[in-house]
Amino acid sequence: MLNPREYLSTYYASDPSFDYEEGFHLNWWQHCYDSKKPSGSMLVIGGGPIISPIITAAKYLTKIDFTDYDPDCLEEVNEWIEGRGHCWNAYIRKALELESLPFDGSEVSQRAQLIKDKIASLKQYDVLATKLDESYEVVDASFVLECMSASREVFIKALNSALSHLSENGVFQGAFLNRSNRWVSGGAFHDCFYLTEDSITEIFASLGMEINKIASLSLCNDSRTGGYIFIQAKRLNASLDTSILN
Repeated sequence: MLNPREYLSTYYASDPSFDYEEGFHLNWWQHCYDSKKPSGSMLVIGGGPIISPIITAAKYLTKIDFTDYDPDCLEEVNEWIEGRGHCWNAYIRKALELESLPFDGSEVSQRAQLIKDKIASLKQYDVLATKLDESYEVVDASFVLECMSASREVFIKALNSALSHLSENGVFQGAFLNRSNRWVSGGAFHDCFYLTEDSITEIFASLGMEINKIASLSLCNDSRTGGYIFIQAKRLNASLDTSILN
């Protein structure tokens, strides 16, 4: 498996072309956060070494707790915070363009600093084994829950654990592989839980969640995945059933 630095240099170029796939990701997050304008705190689950999902979110949230299972990924984010890590300027610039803000160049460094200021903690966290004490207005899990799950049972347990951290009126932001039963890293294949829009809609409903927005991106057959599913959902009840975690 690629280490975080190799992963970033392979999939997140410092000067990307922003093809349809990459632009779709940033446009989804920009649209969701600028339309919802959430407030309060945010939990990122399995963020890896990647900050692109929180570029627009940082405008609205008061603090972001950023977690991952791998401490090397957290160290990579910490190096970016300290000015030594991967350069995200191109992604921040693209997000600002999508936000349609006045732009003279200085906004990139200003947004980068805002993101760094909003990241309150970097925590090692196992979504299948640990329950955090705090609840959050926004929980983000992008391309992690299905990738760590080889079965429906494990996926539902991981998703339910993630949802259990939502406050009463909290919003879940999720991104999942679409129609894929494996993912690739470092030339090696890893099993993941196969999802479609229909199956994930059914699973969210069974866990007491209502999907506000859903969008899918299908990729060509020679891609490393069948595509992506993006979801924004809210809680329908005051407390989710967490018995599946016991």
